[in-house]
Amino acid sequence: MEQMTASQQYGVIPQSEYIKKTGSHVVVVEKDFSILKAVYPGDFVIHMRSFQGGLELSEVQGCTSSAYVMLIPGPQIHSARYYRWVFKCDGYINELRSTSNLVRDGQAMRWANFIQVPIPFPPPEVQDSIAKYLDRETERIEELKDSIRAQIDALDSYKRSVILDAVTKGLDPNRDMVDSKIDWIDRLPRNWNVAPLRHFFHEHKAKNLFRQETNLLSLSYGRIIRKDIGTVDGLLPSNFNGYNIVGPGDIVLRLTDLQNDQKSLRTGLVNERGIVTSAYIALRKHRELDSTYFHYLFHTYDICRVFYNMGSGVRQGLTFSELSRLPLVAPPLDEQRRIGRFLNEEITKIDEVQRKKRKQLDLLDAYKKSLIYEVVTGRREVPVR
Repeated sequence: MEQMTASQQYGVIPQSEYIKKTGSHVVVVEKDFSILKAVYPGDFVIHMRSFQGGLELSEVQGCTSSAYVMLIPGPQIHSARYYRWVFKCDGYINELRSTSNLVRDGQAMRWANFIQVPIPFPPPEVQDSIAKYLDRETERIEELKDSIRAQIDALDSYKRSVILDAVTKGLDPNRDMVDSKIDWIDRLPRNWNVAPLRHFFHEHKAKNLFRQETNLLSLSYGRIIRKDIGTVDGLLPSNFNGYNIVGPGDIVLRLTDLQNDQKSLRTGLVNERGIVTSAYIALRKHRELDSTYFHYLFHTYDICRVFYNMGSGVRQGLTFSELSRLPLVAPPLDEQRRIGRFLNEEITKIDEVQRKKRKQLDLLDAYKKSLIYEVVTGRREVPVR
């Protein structure tokens, strides 16, 4: 009997499938099956200690952690699939939250909360019709979403290829190319230079003593963003004296935990004066060069797993001393600038298309929620079959 995991995104599925879908490394698989709970098709599963919204219907037999609670439909429940939609309806979830002192998702919910929320009991034939209708319509919505997500992924791949070609081949496809002598780059334009990183950059350290700067910056998936320095988030320090002051043109790299985090984008270009955590490596140029070009070059090194393959040590991170020996490819300055401008324009266009497609996903999500609410509450009639 296979151990199951319940999640909002995937429902109740085998842990092996959940790990494959999410890449999670924190799921605990019990070896002693005697402490697990049996789950059967038609049972509802919920983790009351970390409530995320709704209950998940199991469609397969298995077992699950004792941390989960099973709600087993009684004889008066004709269609478990109908109640799957009731329990995933925003109206039901909001009513359930109103019975608790929850301030955010991920907090404890008790059985006493569930019994306070009434649920509808339409005739059996109506339950069947609603279940079939919502199964069919939501499947169509999910197929549309899958298609849009595939388009977004394809644009990501295209974006990576545009950047890779530009920073390693330039913008002229007919130029004379030579062997790069770099493992992951095949050939480079003949007039391009290859030199260690220390030839172009030094590690910039300027402590924020006496809180000179209060513009808090953070690296988030390849972008430098502002953060509220006055936030109550417990992850921030009591003071920022140890943070580094950075400025426009600096390049920030987060090169810790390389083996455990293989998805985050680790490089960002600074466009304004501010402070960043000293856990980042801040690079500042000490010769005339185009920071935008090198920002995209470092991005390419990142997505081609160059940093990942260099990682070492207990935290599997890189120091500046190690990084300083990394060979960088550098076109002549005027070409650096042309490549930087070209990539800014192209990536802006691609990002805008992706933004519109993500908006489509949001609209489909909103429509799906509205559809479920209207149908399970009887505000929209469906044909009884």
